[in-house]
Amino acid sequence: MAETMANQGAEDFAYIYVDLQHIDDSQIPTPGSTITLQSLGTSAPQMQLPDGTIVSGKYEGTIGSFVFFDKPCNTELPSAAKGAPQSKATFLCHTEKLLTMQPSSPPQTSA
Repeated sequence: MAETMANQGAEDFAYIYVDLQHIDDSQIPTPGSTITLQSLGTSAPQMQLPDGTIVSGKYEGTIGSFVFFDKPCNTELPSAAKGAPQSKATFLCHTEKLLTMQPSSPPQTSA
């Protein structure tokens, strides 16, 4: 699970970096869609995608950290280097853990 916890009002939440492997692009959840997470604090976490696909995963260490930012503001700032526009972004959190997930059972192929 993400190492950095954030507090928004009275709710605690965590950012989790998930690498979905062997998943068709059409199965990747769209922003705002609902997914079901199970057993995140165990060695065998699972996630059910909106289309019903269940993916299983494992935690792995990373080389370095994953750093998360909110979308940059549209305001362009003066740059120290000519021709290099700069934007401001809000730092959200970081984690040094990676949750790698793939389908629990191999996809069925039609003959």
